[in-house]
Amino acid sequence: MLDFTTLTLPTYIINASTSDHGSINPEGEVEVQEGETITFSFKPDEGFEIGEILVDGESVELASSYTFSNVIEDHSIKVTFVEMTGPCLPPLNLIVSEIDASSARLNWQGGADVYIIIYGVDGNYNHAISTSENSIVLDDLIPTSNYVWKIKSVCGELETRFVDGQPFFTSGHGVDENNSVAFSLWPNPTNETLTIASDNLKRVELYDVLGQLVIVKESQDVTTSVDVSNLKAGLYLVRVTDTKGNVGIEKAMITPR
Repeated sequence: MLDFTTLTLPTYIINASTSDHGSINPEGEVEVQEGETITFSFKPDEGFEIGEILVDGESVELASSYTFSNVIEDHSIKVTFVEMTGPCLPPLNLIVSEIDASSARLNWQGGADVYIIIYGVDGNYNHAISTSENSIVLDDLIPTSNYVWKIKSVCGELETRFVDGQPFFTSGHGVDENNSVAFSLWPNPTNETLTIASDNLKRVELYDVLGQLVIVKESQDVTTSVDVSNLKAGLYLVRVTDTKGNVGIEKAMITPR
């Protein structure tokens, strides 16, 4: 009889690099297991913007990140950064903070008269909002949903192209309590093992702040442990499903090792 516990999936290398004046994360020769999905994010230095993204030598649409899905071969990704020019510059350092079930704060840097933001769920930009400030709170969001957003600067009669913001995932708090699983989570924070306990536990999923699914574990026990030692430090969402299909979500903090 074959011992499936000794079998390991093949691994592939994604070579990630940049020009000067910006960074890519993760960087270098990144090892990826077969079938894995991985996202690379890009950050220009102040006064610079993304000029070109080459994936396997081919130019792709400009964005603040790129995702390789279901990896089955080696890849390469290279990002080139160029100096911003002109009297109206696009926003810099776009981040998301204060995320909960129904709201999130968007933050950026810049000196435009007005900023226009478009956003929506699962790649659909079906909402628009504007502000003269360098941050804004989006309200009335849908719990447990993947959101995307773009922003552009408007300076009088001039305006820039839209820049992709950091995608984010809303938590499950505030969902109908009749369809919410109560569960315990410890230790929290942790950098090694996360233990989850709940009646009728069936499935545990971990999502990063970009809404990417990073760990899935099926369980038939009241208590299950998840190895998080390979995850990057940061905030994660733990999504638990019971045998009746009910869902519960809590936040977990992974600390540096």
